[in-house]
Amino acid sequence: MSKRPQEAKYFRGDLQGLRGIAVLFVLLFHAEFKGFQGGFVGVDIFFVLSGFLITKNLLEEEIKTGTISLRNFYAKRLRRLLPASSLVLIATLILGYFYLPPVLLPDLTRDISAATLYISNFIFAGRATDYFAANATPSPVLHFWSLSLEEQFYIFWPVTVLLLAKTKLLTHTTVRLFSVLTFATSLSFAIWLLPRSEPWAFFSLPTRAWQLALGAFIATFVFKLEKLSYKVAWVLGTLGLGAVIASGLFIRNAANFPGLIALLPTIGAGLIIVAGVQRRRTLAWNLLSVKPLQYLGKISYSIYLWHWPLFVIPMIASGQALSVKSKLTLIAVTFLLSIVTEKYVEERFRLGGLRNRRPIITFYTAVFSMLILVISSIGVRADVLSNSHKHVAKSTLALNLPTSTTRPKTIDAPVPDDLVPSLFEAKSDHPITYSDHCNVQVNQLPTGASCIYGDTKSTTTVALFGDSHAMAWFPALNSISISNHWKLYSQTMSACGPPDLKQWNNSAAIEMQNCPIWRETAIARIIKAKPLFVLTTGTRAFEAVKDDGSIAPASENATLWEAGMKRTLAKFKAAGIRVIMVSDVPYANGDPVVCLSAHPDSSIACANPVSSAIDTNWLNLERKVSTAESVPLIEPQMWVCPSTPCPVVISNILIYLDAGHMTATFANSLSAKLGDAITVALKQ
Repeated sequence: MSKRPQEAKYFRGDLQGLRGIAVLFVLLFHAEFKGFQGGFVGVDIFFVLSGFLITKNLLEEEIKTGTISLRNFYAKRLRRLLPASSLVLIATLILGYFYLPPVLLPDLTRDISAATLYISNFIFAGRATDYFAANATPSPVLHFWSLSLEEQFYIFWPVTVLLLAKTKLLTHTTVRLFSVLTFATSLSFAIWLLPRSEPWAFFSLPTRAWQLALGAFIATFVFKLEKLSYKVAWVLGTLGLGAVIASGLFIRNAANFPGLIALLPTIGAGLIIVAGVQRRRTLAWNLLSVKPLQYLGKISYSIYLWHWPLFVIPMIASGQALSVKSKLTLIAVTFLLSIVTEKYVEERFRLGGLRNRRPIITFYTAVFSMLILVISSIGVRADVLSNSHKHVAKSTLALNLPTSTTRPKTIDAPVPDDLVPSLFEAKSDHPITYSDHCNVQVNQLPTGASCIYGDTKSTTTVALFGDSHAMAWFPALNSISISNHWKLYSQTMSACGPPDLKQWNNSAAIEMQNCPIWRETAIARIIKAKPLFVLTTGTRAFEAVKDDGSIAPASENATLWEAGMKRTLAKFKAAGIRVIMVSDVPYANGDPVVCLSAHPDSSIACANPVSSAIDTNWLNLERKVSTAESVPLIEPQMWVCPSTPCPVVISNILIYLDAGHMTATFANSLSAKLGDAITVALKQ
């Protein structure tokens, strides 16, 4: 690289203030204060700042020394990041062990190990693509995904710059070209991947690298930007600050990130960086240099580390949303811990004794501390799992449900020692169609899988059709099919119900554009199979999309569902296919698995009042369509909720794996009930 005059060291108060705004946005967003729904953009701002500072420091080192020392670079990063993050992870592990329901600890220990090794973004991306895990209780270390992603960038980018230096190709121009290439490739990939797999687009370095690359690109212009006129800098800084603030206040949907909308906070942060290089106090600089923002920026790393576990652990432990008073108290605790952590941990390790030690000492210390954390996490996990209850084999289970239509009072009892599935197994107690991928995941295209079960050699076929609530009935229908020597053809898709209508997936914040494609394909396949009957059901918890693309208000969902269900039934009728509808099952209150783990001595604490569990308006709507279309309707409400309030455990069987889905074990225990109901329906 050509030797340019070394830039004089000076304090960028505007960048410190920008850090303050970024962490304040994140803090208020996670506290769920109104008006800050876009506060998640604080992470995007941090990415741009990181890309700028890391590249600027690398280029300055090459100018000053003629080379780049990766050992020194990584030693500095470890001293800067690891001590505080290790402290927070240890504290989170301890708090989690004493205050969280035991059933959550295996995941927490896995998440802490992943965060320690800076790979947690992969864990959370994979979990978010699991339909049943996507809406699970949030991890107390979920926020470590962004730190993991940055550290992955810190492996890729410095090595790239070093290779350029080693090959004598390192100039501001070559780094600039690599930055542009990374920006264009990464942004294009993010736009392509976003509608196909939003979680992986959100959490992955290849789809986020463009934000860091923008900062790197700006760093290559530092010397030239010093000559920027004051008026231009004033305008750029003002526009950048306006874009950043507008992003935090007016952007509403994180599901669109990191797509084109993410350009607003990203470019906004970039403009602020550009405007401040010329060192003159523009409007943006003055606003960002106010003392409160400066101090927030100084302790921003510690605030980011502490705030999320302090919000999440009390929320989970209490089993309810935090009050405003509680949130303000936790914010105060966050600030107190952050002040102490920044002064006595961050500064001590970054500026203290280790600073002057050889990099190898830092590496050994880092490896040792990381090993301690991982081993501690493994130890906690082993302790929890070793103390979990033993349970009986699922094949021995059978239910003796009351035949009366009057619900007796639910009797309170401790969680059975032989509960099946156990609380630690419940979340994975899915029908086989989920694990073998015959159930199509959210918004995916139809697969070519045969999806044949039951008596596969039979010439008599029956079919299962609907969303994940239909899939939940698979174990029972499969057992019935085997007993009756029927071939079972399963066609289900998560979050895509049987009625012919467009649907919105609220958890992923996307329209289910592939749902109508899958539905038409599934109906055609079922008609071609000429089944004896089709068993179909779907959730009542859906949002319809109107023809103009807008989300229908809740008051219109019933009308749209009724019309859509009639259209679907008409297609089967036209082909001479009999249909049996199953009413949607009662719902649990919150997450029954977590609730039971938190209340092992009182299972009734997790019961749901009948009026909440069963939506009579929805049940009447299903009955209305059943009568109008002369289609039998099976109503399993008394099977799933035989007493009041609706229990989550019957005998020693866990009913639910989440608020709306039965465990495969419980569904299978209803085989006799469902079989009898199908026999009656076929005679109608």
